[in-house]
Amino acid sequence: MAFVHLHTHSEYSLLDGANRIPELVSHVKRMGMDSLAVTDHGNLHAAWSFYDEAKKQGIRPILGFEAYLAFGPRQAREKPSWAPAQYSHLVLLARNAVGYKNLIKLSSIGYTEGFYRRPRIDKEVLAAHSDGIVCLAACLSGEVALYLRQGRYDKARESAVWMAETFGKDGFYLEIQDHGIPEELEVAKGMIALGKDLGLPVVATNDAHYLTRDDAEAHDVLLGHRDRRRSRRPEALPLHRQRVVRQERSRDARRSSPTSSTRSSRRRRWRTSASSTSRSATSCRSIRSPRASPRTKRCSPRSRPPGSRRATPSRCPRRCSSGSTSSSA
Repeated sequence: MAFVHLHTHSEYSLLDGANRIPELVSHVKRMGMDSLAVTDHGNLHAAWSFYDEAKKQGIRPILGFEAYLAFGPRQAREKPSWAPAQYSHLVLLARNAVGYKNLIKLSSIGYTEGFYRRPRIDKEVLAAHSDGIVCLAACLSGEVALYLRQGRYDKARESAVWMAETFGKDGFYLEIQDHGIPEELEVAKGMIALGKDLGLPVVATNDAHYLTRDDAEAHDVLLGHRDRRRSRRPEALPLHRQRVVRQERSRDARRSSPTSSTRSSRRRRWRTSASSTSRSATSCRSIRSPRASPRTKRCSPRSRPPGSRRATPSRCPRRCSSGSTSSSA
């Protein structure tokens, strides 16, 4: 049986996914897969274009989205004191046409009733629109995974039991992933233990946000726009980019160091003192003249040497209007 991606993000996971639908479907077909699920964050925006493109290329489309599940009521804005996070993730897939209609309702409710930073739903509406939906426990941000990361196995078990009762034992899957993150190994052990304890199936997924390894740098730039930063994981970039990132960080560190700020303040003080000295050395003064504007600056003549009829020409160091001679004695 061929592997099928059940946790995939397209460009409609705004500022998070970098997969474009035509390239994504073509890549899956080249890898010999016959099905694909697209699960964007909180929305079904890719459903129409993904369905058409998958049908054209002979791939069976699985429609769904990764929901934001509030721990309390979907209208609440404050995080409950007992909750491990503001919200959790939950992957929802349409089993049939009824399930697709319920996905549309859940996504719309998230935007119209539960939107606060994210389009959130809660367990109340999830239970009311669970028919025809297959549910996966999601990534490290899923509710079961969050409790396992905190070492609260009893709460993780309680959450898994509620999901299994809501979607049925054949409609809820515990999810494990391995992207090289140490916490994922601990969560995977807990998921497998829960599966044996409750008799629930376990599915392995890959939280795919871009196509190939070569796209990692471009995806990191995309996340930088979202988070207003430069690079989050320079070690994941190519070697030449790692050097550039390190150089940028060392330059920023030098600029923010106390020594650097002291040098900058010294330069500013030196420039200020030099400028004031230059202004005091000039012989310019503001005068009013009928031929010039009220603020025209002209040079005042130097004092005449004793016994001479005219003063020597004087030129302003600041190069105002021409240096003029004094009037006849």
